[in-house]
Amino acid sequence: MTGGHGAVAAGHELTVAAAKQALAAGGTAVDAAVAAAWMACVAEPVLASPGGGGFAMVGAAGETPVLCDFFAQTPKWRNPQAVFGAAGCDFGDATQVFHVGHGSTATPGFVPGLFALHERFGRLPMAALIGPAAQAAARGFTVTPFQEYLMGVVESILGHSASARRVFLPRGRLPKAGERFANPDLAAFLRLLAGGGLAAHAEDVIPRILGQQRAAGHLRDDDVADYAVAWRAPLRVQRGDGVVWLNPPPAAGGVMIALALAALDEAGMRDCPAGAMAAALAAADD
Repeated sequence: MTGGHGAVAAGHELTVAAAKQALAAGGTAVDAAVAAAWMACVAEPVLASPGGGGFAMVGAAGETPVLCDFFAQTPKWRNPQAVFGAAGCDFGDATQVFHVGHGSTATPGFVPGLFALHERFGRLPMAALIGPAAQAAARGFTVTPFQEYLMGVVESILGHSASARRVFLPRGRLPKAGERFANPDLAAFLRLLAGGGLAAHAEDVIPRILGQQRAAGHLRDDDVADYAVAWRAPLRVQRGDGVVWLNPPPAAGGVMIALALAALDEAGMRDCPAGAMAAALAAADD
């Protein structure tokens, strides 16, 4: 979407539509991003989940941005009885093994993170930002060819437990392109948040998660009680006349990007095409 209020890029048309709707209603860029994040949990469930976490860089032109860190937090204690499995996923030219089961669960930051972003930078009511996602989860939407492919890649994860199979393999198989896919449980969860906010999440959702974790996972009450969204000063990297703002420690991604940019400068490749840069970095790693 382009126009007088901004631009939106996302992995599914429903995600884009949710952000556009927020902008059209007079929302901020953060309102649009929050609405898109809720919808991504519905329309892009392999890539986004309320049980995960994330980062958000927010800033106006000419101002130093701020980094919102709501990444999932590793549990503090180890439960020897935790259920912990492995699921291999074939990407065609590479195979990756993911850890799955209750023992792979970290303290989720997604929900408190979106509420923190909204409290600081939002303008529209949170219920209005959650509403489109709740409606889409309840009524379902048409699966795209890319979704069919992506779910197929991670089928071993989506089919790992009976509860996951009930959501993602309702016909005994994954949904195919052109078929409808709905998630009534996710719709109920989103409506709970829309009506009760963070209090409902803490009083209803978190106790259920901890109830499962006590027997088969590592999370305990203090993991959740001590979790806090962190606001950080971003990592600043000067590039010629411009500045690149990156995710700071304790996250490693921003530092890795900064080191890669420094390596390109040392090799005299600052102005080389992106493909040549990638090839040079790959050769350096070898």
